[in-house]
Amino acid sequence: MVMNISVRQLKAFLLVAEHRSFSRAAEQMFMTQSGLSVLIRELERQIQFRLFDRTTRSVELTTHGARFLSFAEDGVRKLEAGISEIGQAELQGHLSLSVGAPPMTAANILPKVIAHFQNVRRNLHVRLYDVDLPRISEMVKSGEIDIGLGMFIKPTPGLRRTSLFRFSLMVVRAKEVGSRRQRALRWTDLSGQTLIGLPPDNPIQQLVAKHLLKVGLRAPPHIVVNYLDTMVALAAAGAGVAIVPSSVLPACRHRGAAMELLTEPVVDLDLYEIRSRGRVLHSGVEEFTAFLKKHIASWAHQREGL
Repeated sequence: MVMNISVRQLKAFLLVAEHRSFSRAAEQMFMTQSGLSVLIRELERQIQFRLFDRTTRSVELTTHGARFLSFAEDGVRKLEAGISEIGQAELQGHLSLSVGAPPMTAANILPKVIAHFQNVRRNLHVRLYDVDLPRISEMVKSGEIDIGLGMFIKPTPGLRRTSLFRFSLMVVRAKEVGSRRQRALRWTDLSGQTLIGLPPDNPIQQLVAKHLLKVGLRAPPHIVVNYLDTMVALAAAGAGVAIVPSSVLPACRHRGAAMELLTEPVVDLDLYEIRSRGRVLHSGVEEFTAFLKKHIASWAHQREGL
């Protein structure tokens, strides 16, 4: 027989047994007497025996109820002790932090951050999930992960969005031997270029398309791929030029790609942290995001190749 006994039912039973009164037990549980009676009846239905003999003047445990009392007390006590033990472990610093990030960020920014941070906070274990932005939002909403990182251009109901760092759109291309390095490129200079882009429903691509349209470049990208890392790899190999956030600088340097800041206008977009509005996280989360911001600042402002 499968039973679905709740802690609330057990606590209701223990309070009635202690006070020998449904009304006093209901008061302590901040509920109506009829509501508490429903809890007891449902508990009795599941265990298939009566717990109390009730009259207009008294409430007494049945023989089975008296035997069940010790099991209920032991079960609730063990559960509360277990919860307390877990809570004490957290207070003592045995913490974990689950982070969701898109593949580009997960592969090119976070590995050093996680490795260095865990050398400093050895009692905090960071788990990384490399998934796309919509999946990250879903995982944060459901509580599957603590925080998400990414270019969340549009806010999501139920999630708090906090900017960690501001980047700008730039052009990535193959380095040409002997060519004079440019530090900036205008949007109008992209006319006639083979453009590498993301799918049209991608928020970053939509931002890029909006600014291309303003300078009269209406054509969709010549090459469409799903990930920023693939865009950088194709551009570095000479297949075309990619318009990407400057957060991809580490990947560009790794692949030896040339980078040029897009101007007239400069288009900024932020790397955000998202978390559930209704969830309280431990202080290690703030330490991690502060560490991440410091790490990004150590290379993002160098503007090497821009």
